[in-house]
Amino acid sequence: MLSILCHGFSGLYIHRVGFRGLYLALIACWLALSIFSLLIVVMQSKAAFDLAFERQASASFNELRNKLRANEVAISSFGSFFAAADLNNRTAVAQFAAALKSSYPHIYMFEVVRKIARNERVAFETYMQSTFDPAFRIKNFGYDDSRQWQSVRDKAVYYPLIFMWPEIPAAKSIFGLDMDSIPHLQQAAFATDAGSQTVASKPFRLIEGDLAYAMFHPVNERTPSHGGNRMQMFSGSLQVLLIIRAKDLVPSQQQAGTSYRISINGMGQNNPLLLDLPSNTDDVLGEDHWLPKVNLIYEDDSPIQPLKLTVERQMLWTDISANSLIGVGLLPLVSLIALIVYLRHHYSSLVDLRFRTRQTEFLALHDTLTSLPNRLLFNDRLNFLLGNWRRRYESFGLVFIDLDLFKEINDNLGHKAGDLVLIEVAKRIRSCVRETDTVARLGGDEFVVLLGQVHSREHLLTMAQGILAEISKEMAIGEKRIRVSASIGVSICPEDGIEATALLHRADSSMYVVKQSGRNGVMGQVSPSDSVASRPHEQRLHRVK
Repeated sequence: MLSILCHGFSGLYIHRVGFRGLYLALIACWLALSIFSLLIVVMQSKAAFDLAFERQASASFNELRNKLRANEVAISSFGSFFAAADLNNRTAVAQFAAALKSSYPHIYMFEVVRKIARNERVAFETYMQSTFDPAFRIKNFGYDDSRQWQSVRDKAVYYPLIFMWPEIPAAKSIFGLDMDSIPHLQQAAFATDAGSQTVASKPFRLIEGDLAYAMFHPVNERTPSHGGNRMQMFSGSLQVLLIIRAKDLVPSQQQAGTSYRISINGMGQNNPLLLDLPSNTDDVLGEDHWLPKVNLIYEDDSPIQPLKLTVERQMLWTDISANSLIGVGLLPLVSLIALIVYLRHHYSSLVDLRFRTRQTEFLALHDTLTSLPNRLLFNDRLNFLLGNWRRRYESFGLVFIDLDLFKEINDNLGHKAGDLVLIEVAKRIRSCVRETDTVARLGGDEFVVLLGQVHSREHLLTMAQGILAEISKEMAIGEKRIRVSASIGVSICPEDGIEATALLHRADSSMYVVKQSGRNGVMGQVSPSDSVASRPHEQRLHRVK
């Protein structure tokens, strides 16, 4: 039909406008389709570009944030170590610092600063010269234009550097450096001493020339063990330090054409550590770009090392999929073929989808072995009958069936034979009721029947007896002929309840009484003393089959 309509439309169109008009119309449609396809390719490439850029930028931020959090863990661990370390065991401190350095390779250096009072300066220098380095002394360094060692001022307290790891040759000369003499570190050292908390310093240039910042962490006042010399290296008031170089915070995987701006605020929020990693895109393409730039900002409001990461990337023509561009040229050519194929298969797809939908719905609501309604569909129909009773007062009955000694069938004949028995029992129960009644399998060897328009308990019991008689007939299972029996309990609405749980409970209780009374019977009313609810929970869970 579609081909006839298309052929008729084409003939009518050619008749009115001629071949030239048709060609122009086809060219216009092809051009519109090509432009539309090109726009789709660009939009899809932009979406893919945005997603990939966001993932890469997020990974860089997470890497940087994890490094900053690792700084806090490392300095806390380094400070806690002194609670257990020997006060004068410099080797043990070096070994622990080396272990931390291997775990956190982005940390440039681990250091220890000791607070020395004016009256202890000479004694401490003498002790360090005799035990550590004959040239050791407390000294100052000028961070002005001269950047030269200077004489030590006379003051109440000094904060000399007494330990660092690793001991690189370029930094070895800073042993004994008074942190109070360095403007970038002085404020952080005082704040740590006064507030007993971890503090990040302002950014500064190392003697080696690299941009860095320091983290200070207090250590509880240490006293020499066994009455030792109070001037021991790691006694008294200590502060542990981490030195973090800016270049060690550079993301490990930088995407081409991407610029990074890292801002970490220490004690000088107006003077943060800034690390700019510019992109070389402008050098390649110039400043005028037809494609957009994408800018993302990530922030972490840490109280010690607040972080702000700005990531920017220029989209390039190479970010547009070449395969997609090729596809744009082929799309108009193959679109007609695809349409014809689509129409031919559309109907068969609809038929197949309808079949699979119905099959899925059936499997969701029916037992796979017997094809009877399962518990979900049974509950729905039971609630429907209860709603019918509330509106029209139409009573109904519920029959609960449990096969007797079914476990012995599985044990003696095998589970395959047991499945055949369940299938046969389901057929026999179904044959005893009307089409409008519901027979469901709740699981295992338990079946339940909903019988509509049951007006008396005697009528319900008669129907249950008929079901029991049908089940008890001899059946052929393979080469064997066997008989099975069942214990049946019934309940009727509204005499036994007007709620689903009440009706199920009454029928289940009646069935249980039949089990206890020798099986193979029907029970329609249970006294409170025989109710399952009055029996121990263990009895209900371990029914005799």
